[in-house]
Amino acid sequence: MDQTALANSPPMRYLEIKEVDTVARYIVYERKEEARPVKALVGGAPAAPPKITADNYASKMVKYVPAEVTAFFVMAAALGHSNQTFLIVALVLGFVFTPVYLLLSSVSAAQKPLLHFYVLAAIAFVPWALVTSPDLASLFGASSAVVAFILAAAVFVIPGADSLLEAAANGKLHGMFTERRKVPAG
Repeated sequence: MDQTALANSPPMRYLEIKEVDTVARYIVYERKEEARPVKALVGGAPAAPPKITADNYASKMVKYVPAEVTAFFVMAAALGHSNQTFLIVALVLGFVFTPVYLLLSSVSAAQKPLLHFYVLAAIAFVPWALVTSPDLASLFGASSAVVAFILAAAVFVIPGADSLLEAAANGKLHGMFTERRKVPAG
């Protein structure tokens, strides 16, 4: 396109999204409130809000411990591998600052996960730390088999607890246990 044609063309208007309800690092929960419509690309009526689906069990597992906390702990564990006090301090800092970091790094209220996510993120940090630092695990007297079991249990239990707490927060917990599935007569 030459300069004349470009100068005579109508100005482009872009899709305006003021707030997005999801971020890859956070668990996306089913929300009761409706998403706001977004402006259409070229004039016309507002476009329908994007469909945001809640995370499933498997996708929840990878979102509890942020990469920044991971990087801190791996470096700290490597530097202080022979110093028990250093390892304990690194563990406590990771435990405390995992939810703090997640809370502070969320952009808006719409992106903030449910409150229990922060508690579960702190809990998830502990088995992860034990697995990544054999020195920390041996400090607690945990064999590699015990650490592997703790990690496997955490991978199974933490997202499950998250799903139950999400159902409770959305008022669906009672229905999970009282609704009976209809079996077709036949």
